[in-house]
Amino acid sequence: MTLSDIVREAENLPESDRRQLLVHLVALALRDDSAYHFELHGRLAHDPPKSWIALEEAERRLREPSPPPA
Repeated sequence: MTLSDIVREAENLPESDRRQLLVHLVALALRDDSAYHFELHGRLAHDPPKSWIALEEAERRLREPSPPPA
């Protein structure tokens, strides 16, 4: 199977399946990105848990519209 075959197949997938495929491809890219892992490890090691927010708070912030640029 060639890349163009895969692209054609992906175009014919239902939207929910395309989203799952996209998530999978991004996860693969991040898995293989050593710079991403280095930065993530550094952030987790140096940011104290008291500065973290709950998942629910993150979801709420993502749902809110962004303020207009200054």
